[in-house]
Amino acid sequence: MDHTPKSSGSKRKGKKKPGKGHLPPEAKPQMCTSTENGVGTSQILDVAKDLPENELKKDIESLNTKPKETISVDDKDQLINNDIANESQDSALFSNSIAVEKAADVCTVQSDNKDSFSEKSHNNDEKAKGTKVPDTKTETRISMQNPEGPEKTAIATEGGADGVQKSKGELRKERRAIQEAQRAAKLAGKSEAAANAAVVKGPQQQQQKSQQQQKVQPQQQQQKPQQQKSTQRVSESDSGSQPKKVQNQAQMSKKTDQTSGPHVVARDAKLRVPDSMQLDDEKMVSRITKKMEKKHIPMRNLQQKKVSLFKHLHQYEHDKPLTSTVLINSGTIHPAILKLGLQYASGIISGSKARCVALLKVLKEVIDDYQTPDNKDLARDLDVHLSPFISFLNQCRQQSVSMGNAIKYIKHHINNTPSDCPDKQAKENLKNVINKYYRERILLAAKAISEFAYGIIEDEDLILVYACSSVVRKVLVEAHSKGKKFKVIVVDGRPKFEGVAMVSYLSGHGIKCSYIHINTISHVMAKVTKVLLGAHAILANGYVMSRIGSAQVCLIAHVFNVMVFVCCESYKFCDRVQPDSFVFNELGDPDEIARVSGHTNELAEWRSTPTLYLLNLVYDVTPHELVTLVITDVGVIQPTSVPMVLRVKNPEAYY
Repeated sequence: MDHTPKSSGSKRKGKKKPGKGHLPPEAKPQMCTSTENGVGTSQILDVAKDLPENELKKDIESLNTKPKETISVDDKDQLINNDIANESQDSALFSNSIAVEKAADVCTVQSDNKDSFSEKSHNNDEKAKGTKVPDTKTETRISMQNPEGPEKTAIATEGGADGVQKSKGELRKERRAIQEAQRAAKLAGKSEAAANAAVVKGPQQQQQKSQQQQKVQPQQQQQKPQQQKSTQRVSESDSGSQPKKVQNQAQMSKKTDQTSGPHVVARDAKLRVPDSMQLDDEKMVSRITKKMEKKHIPMRNLQQKKVSLFKHLHQYEHDKPLTSTVLINSGTIHPAILKLGLQYASGIISGSKARCVALLKVLKEVIDDYQTPDNKDLARDLDVHLSPFISFLNQCRQQSVSMGNAIKYIKHHINNTPSDCPDKQAKENLKNVINKYYRERILLAAKAISEFAYGIIEDEDLILVYACSSVVRKVLVEAHSKGKKFKVIVVDGRPKFEGVAMVSYLSGHGIKCSYIHINTISHVMAKVTKVLLGAHAILANGYVMSRIGSAQVCLIAHVFNVMVFVCCESYKFCDRVQPDSFVFNELGDPDEIARVSGHTNELAEWRSTPTLYLLNLVYDVTPHELVTLVITDVGVIQPTSVPMVLRVKNPEAYY
């Protein structure tokens, strides 16, 4: 249906006025009160001219003879108000229809221009495929279904065999596409205008800059003539090199580029590596030697024959004693420290626990003999006083993890000593701190581990141990004293053969033992029920650092599905992460593995052979996947739970 907007006078076309009923329907004039449409009495007279005279006279007579209808004033006012309301509605509908027609015209023009290219390309594709393309023409029609209700639009296609109507969603998509195209055109116009403005303003800005430079240059020439002469001399002397100012500017620009980017690089991005792990760097070696000379501490010979993978580490050889150049009465190193260092270097005191206990005893003597100088504080001066002693011990033998944790713990309490505390009282407090550390962290920790391990050991167990661990030895002896019946296989290896002391100690307490070497462990592991090992340290990633050969024992036990338990005190936990044995380790004296008893030693002259290198590793690192559980003084935990223990249990001792 063709819904076209009606004119303002279409509603009163059927109304009959008094005296007009005798006119024929084709001759009835259209009465309209609106003067805008050009309808008035002139139209009625034109129609009356065409009528015959007889009919016209009859009509006039009937009008004169018929009584006139009387209308009250209220009815007249109501009729007038109704006419005015009808006219306002008609005018509003008419204006809305005009606006919709204009919008439809704009949409059709733009859609025709835009869709012409797409229709052509679509037709070409369809022709290439061999399909028939119907010729259709789209026409938009806008109608008002209900003049009093909301506006409703519909677009239909004509010219084809089948009429296809588009939904409202398709119409909205087309309108949005048109709006986006208009916005893109506006943005393009703005960018072109900005470019034109920049082109116009460019010469003006350059002129202003040149004028400012001309004003500033004479002032700089008057203020700094000497600097200009010096720069000219530098440029003449260094003809092939860049001036320093240019290099500095380039460096500054690089720094600004790094800090201004999205990924900001920190200034101190390099990791801090200890000096003892950088001995393959000549600059670091010279720096270490200068430090030792200032502290008057003897240093080991660094020009050693080492394997290339371990050149960054110290190699502790017994070629020359460190105390040969130290005077006992010089006062630089305490006599107790000298004695302890010699015991470390010769191997009289070995083992992580024994070395830590000996260090605590010596530190008590050093603190007891210490006297605070005048105008100095004990909390600051004692820390400085202990640093050369610790450096000397590190030169004798590499510091163990247990020693490092004990030194951190003691220094923490030294630095927290009140300044108003008397020296005698402060030294007594520090000695009490050392005694407390030894009692709680070492003695009571070993007892707690033995109690936890007692519940793991069962009767008729065949337990395998490696080398000699003081904690494992205590666990087995206490379990046997409480009535547990089990057997022990002691595995030993070169070069120290620590298992001999383990066998003699266990057999002396009535425990049945067997002694084998590590090369025959695979033949025995099938009968073993549990493996108990000691540890030098447990790292933050759960890896176990123990004496060399422990990783091989754990690997063979893992192949035979034998549970591995590691006994370790919490003061041996380390916050360092180490994935292998190459990054950090201790290199022993190569002559220890060169000694062969029973026949001629062919490795005695290994230093003079340029193609022969000997490696004596002291520790190895076992992954946490090969360890079942760790028995500690805080309980039986997983190896990966070490960081939690470090954070919870007395963090001042470790951080």
